[in-house]
Amino acid sequence: MLVLFANQNSNYDLRFQLRGTQKANDQIVLITIDKENWLRLNQSQGRWVRPPQEMRVYNDSFFWNVELWHKLLSQILSHQPKAIGVSLFFGNNVPPPSPTQMNSRVFKDRRISWATSFDSEGRPHTPLFNRGFNNNIGFNEYIADFDGVLRNYTRHKKHLQHLALKVSATAQEKALKHPHKTPLYQESPINFLGGDLHYTQIRFNDVLNRLYSPHFFKNKVILIGAEGYPGQRLQTPIGPMSKVSVLANLVDNIHFKKTITTQPPKWSALYMLAIVIISIWILSSFPQLMGFVFLFWFGTLNVALSLWVFDTYFYWIPALSPIVCIISTYVIFLSFQVTVKNYKNWKLEEEQKNILEYEQLKDNFVSLISHDLKTPIAKIQAICDRIMVQH
Repeated sequence: MLVLFANQNSNYDLRFQLRGTQKANDQIVLITIDKENWLRLNQSQGRWVRPPQEMRVYNDSFFWNVELWHKLLSQILSHQPKAIGVSLFFGNNVPPPSPTQMNSRVFKDRRISWATSFDSEGRPHTPLFNRGFNNNIGFNEYIADFDGVLRNYTRHKKHLQHLALKVSATAQEKALKHPHKTPLYQESPINFLGGDLHYTQIRFNDVLNRLYSPHFFKNKVILIGAEGYPGQRLQTPIGPMSKVSVLANLVDNIHFKKTITTQPPKWSALYMLAIVIISIWILSSFPQLMGFVFLFWFGTLNVALSLWVFDTYFYWIPALSPIVCIISTYVIFLSFQVTVKNYKNWKLEEEQKNILEYEQLKDNFVSLISHDLKTPIAKIQAICDRIMVQH
């Protein structure tokens, strides 16, 4: 039971670190914005003067400029991407655009999914360009574990879906399950395939200046986000990572079917039972030293199989639990053999003790009989000798 509990409550940190960075997916492109380039872009428009360092507040609203975003999205959409995900929240935290801009076909294009956020009471904010019925919005928030490391993400929250699910559904051109019919706050593990530099990246200003090859965005998933300030950095099992890079990993997981699959508890129990049965057969069929060698290779094979299946098919087969089962079986079987041997030795000693007691009883009996017979025989012999002398 303890082994099964450990299987269901283990994380994948060590496995991610052992396998290293996976092959990059060229179907995902990140467009990143950093604060210094954003300041230069706004200054180049002559709209406002660079504020002093102590007066700057870096959050999602800092990166809002309706003209720049309209120009960026227009250029990307002209190349026919599969989907676009904006990981920054633009809603009641930014100045409202004009009615013409609000109704722009660019901002409300069905291929664009916008991030939303929640207030202190857990109520969702509505992005500026919500098409209605939350069809093009999703939340992009993450909750780290107690040690500050992000390992899981929430698929549904307050009847909203995660932004990664929205982007993946748009790229696949199909609707996901209605959030009302799925468990709220359902958590799933994130399969971290690579860090900040894993996916193809291009800067916001390079897109505006068209510093990319023709058809660069065609039939690809485009994710737009900020980097370079604390609010956009998350600690993951493979190191610090920007939120847009985490979103890219999630879209890669969902859209390209790279999510981590785990064994149901009953299959884990059957797997552990098979490990124990094979270990007992090895120990009972071979001498102790040879059995130890075979068990060592059997455990190594299990570890190698677990690593290969996880790296190739993203299927989680525990590696530590089989080793624990093998070692436990070996110790218990050896203890059983030692107990049986000690019992046999004790039985042999008891039998020898009984034989010695039987021998002693026999000797005592013979000695007693011989002593009791010698006295009358001696008297009879003396009488016979006397009679013979007299006659």
